[in-house]
Amino acid sequence: AEFSPDFGDDSPPPDITSGRRGPSKTRRRLQLQPPFPPVRIGALDITDSRQIHHLQNLASAFFKHAVTDTLVPQIGRKQRQILAQRGLDHAHEGNCRFVVKLPYLNGSMWQMQAVDEEVLNQVHEWLSADRACWLATVVETWGSSPRPVGSLLACDQDGHIQGSLSGGCVEDDLLEKLTNGELAANAAQQFRYGISAEESEKFGLPCGGSLLIVVEPVPPDAEHKAHFAHLHERLAERKSVRRTLDLKAGTFSHSDTGHFEPLSWDPDRQRLGHTYGPEFQLFIIGAGMVSRYLAEMAKMLDYRVTVCDPREQFIDDFDVQGVTLVNDMPDDAVKAHADDPASAIVALTHDPRIDDMGMMEALKTKAFYIGAMGSSRTSASRRERLKELDLSDAEIGRLHAPIGLPIGSKTPPEIAIAILAEITAVRKQTADQAHHQLASAGA
Repeated sequence: AEFSPDFGDDSPPPDITSGRRGPSKTRRRLQLQPPFPPVRIGALDITDSRQIHHLQNLASAFFKHAVTDTLVPQIGRKQRQILAQRGLDHAHEGNCRFVVKLPYLNGSMWQMQAVDEEVLNQVHEWLSADRACWLATVVETWGSSPRPVGSLLACDQDGHIQGSLSGGCVEDDLLEKLTNGELAANAAQQFRYGISAEESEKFGLPCGGSLLIVVEPVPPDAEHKAHFAHLHERLAERKSVRRTLDLKAGTFSHSDTGHFEPLSWDPDRQRLGHTYGPEFQLFIIGAGMVSRYLAEMAKMLDYRVTVCDPREQFIDDFDVQGVTLVNDMPDDAVKAHADDPASAIVALTHDPRIDDMGMMEALKTKAFYIGAMGSSRTSASRRERLKELDLSDAEIGRLHAPIGLPIGSKTPPEIAIAILAEITAVRKQTADQAHHQLASAGA
């Protein structure tokens, strides 16, 4: 099918690139969270999840990465080359007219690391409005699969969709089967896409890939409402919860957990276990130049990025898209937004009045990584000041300072690379090995 949206007349689509930050007062304190402001692409409203899904099938480039072009009147060879250089797919052979600059949108918001919360929140909203729906989970994949195990999708009887199982390959067929009563009409069941090469080709699954999904009906009864309300509350608090679904018994349950467990699927017992929890967050204190590069790079690694700065002008000038901005004192912001094992906290202002305030609170949190920018001398002075603030040696010992792996970084982007490299090494529990190897290489 060709994609030729009708703008209604010959006038160009509205300029959605101007004023993308909006009034400064409305941008502070978590103002960049969904729901997003309405943005229209021709006759398609991209705040409508059902239209997003159909648009994904035609122009998946929109949702893979943030795109920096403003308007592409024609998708010709040159434009396709530009998109290819950025790692994007072209929308469609032939003439297309569409806007590819999406304010407040970036690739990470459409990826699986955040989709648990988005999908489950949508199910919670539907149930609260007494609307029945379905929840589907990818439990196994073979070959080249567009989405990983654990990917979620929810849809209702009206065809509204939240989430994705295959990047647009099977969603239309699944929606048709569900709304026609051909699948999971009264009980949860499993279903496989891509059984044969012909079917993989039919649904656009790459390289003969296939996937097994579990689909369950979710009626708006008291038991389901309470169940999904609890999941919603746990995720809102950036806490983990494990959900169990027994297809044979027709039962479901949940249990709170403090750690992540991989998805488990027992095909013999028809039993699914799935842990939902917060995506990894990078909490940055300071909205300066290094923070800009660090935020952009962290988004590429699928971090949820929050930038805090008590200086209003710095927050107003920070225009990295898809980042949560907090204009508040760092100690209060750390307590409110980053006290969990999935957060990394870094202080980058170079102003000890701000950085020390944030570190004083950060070192008491459950964050898996805490670092502060500065030279060895500056870092030593900071540790002495923190001792005077009654922090224990064990708490101060958690501080990574000077921040980042010692790769000789000098420029802001080099410093950002070093910081992310060390955070990654800590996550993978290879930080000591990485430091040792770098020290040996420099000897």
